[in-house]
Amino acid sequence: MKSTNLQPLTAMTTAEMFNENGETSVKYFEGIPRQYRFDASKGIFNLNGDTPLTKANQPFSFIPLAYRVFEAALFNYPRQKWCEFFFLNADNHVCSTLFHQFSTESFLSTVFTSLLYEDLNPCQVKWTVTTKAKQNAAFGSTYYIAQFLPEQLDAATLEAMDAVRSTLPPLYRTDTVAEDTTVEFSLHYGNETPLSINVPVNVAALLDAKNDKASKNFAKGVVPKGVTV
Repeated sequence: MKSTNLQPLTAMTTAEMFNENGETSVKYFEGIPRQYRFDASKGIFNLNGDTPLTKANQPFSFIPLAYRVFEAALFNYPRQKWCEFFFLNADNHVCSTLFHQFSTESFLSTVFTSLLYEDLNPCQVKWTVTTKAKQNAAFGSTYYIAQFLPEQLDAATLEAMDAVRSTLPPLYRTDTVAEDTTVEFSLHYGNETPLSINVPVNVAALLDAKNDKASKNFAKGVVPKGVTV
């Protein structure tokens, strides 16, 4: 595998993202972004569960192309709250990262106590994630939750992000699309209308065309019932 720069982009300009013909090198296979995972047992981020991206207690920063906060039963966990982000790395690959439960609550706390009072939404800031150690008294073990620090983006980066979004197919992860999902907040997820929290039905149709169990469950939850996930 060729050497790559896996760290997220934290600033950009339209001139950097597009060539003189208006073409971009951003790479995204629809529904399959690169997976950046937060390992809550170690307090680190990795790629696909195996390639370390940070060391313990090292901050991790990214700027969201899209995000959503939702409740669902995923990956054999009981139904709980999740927050999901989509962003670019320095090789212009679309990536995603997912947090659950306490980390999601930490994110929402920052949104409600800080961002909303500054008239900002979560896609207008750079997020720096730090970790906080917690003790599990029942098992005598340590785990980590993510804490979120926002920093307002400059106008050039915001313009570049909007331009990149306009070139991309719907942003989602097929393995986090589940039946009976309840979306609380989202922006640009599935290339939705800004400020809407609904995933458009055409995403269900696109997934259903893949003819697999996950997509059928998704379409079943969206189209016949007239609800969104």
